[in-house]
Amino acid sequence: TNEYVELKVTRLLEAERQIRSFERYKLLKFYCQAYLARTSAVIVGFRDDDGKLRKVQKFDTFRIPGMVKNKGGEMWNHKVCLVFLEAVLSWLWDVVPEASSSGDVLEFEYNGDQIVLHSSRRKPYEHIPENEYW
Repeated sequence: TNEYVELKVTRLLEAERQIRSFERYKLLKFYCQAYLARTSAVIVGFRDDDGKLRKVQKFDTFRIPGMVKNKGGEMWNHKVCLVFLEAVLSWLWDVVPEASSSGDVLEFEYNGDQIVLHSSRRKPYEHIPENEYW
């Protein structure tokens, strides 16, 4: 069977504070995205300040929660995150109109207390000839 992976790039982790922030915030995002997309792994490229790739690391999606489980402090719990994610997706299912062909673009804003859903009209699609960006 074919398996897909998530590809991510982030700044090289050099200090303990950066590692902790990566585990607390970025790994959470990576895990949720990979879980929803049912990808087996997240491959992260770590770049320096000049944008040069310095390290590549593979994270197995279903092992990510175990990486942060015993770190203590303010780390996340994957079960709590998945319950929240299910609640948000259920809410979206009820809020977003079934007529997805309306041309609206939906934007989400989260300020720590609430999730706000904004709707705006989509601009007409314009084809960019391939020779303009290759």
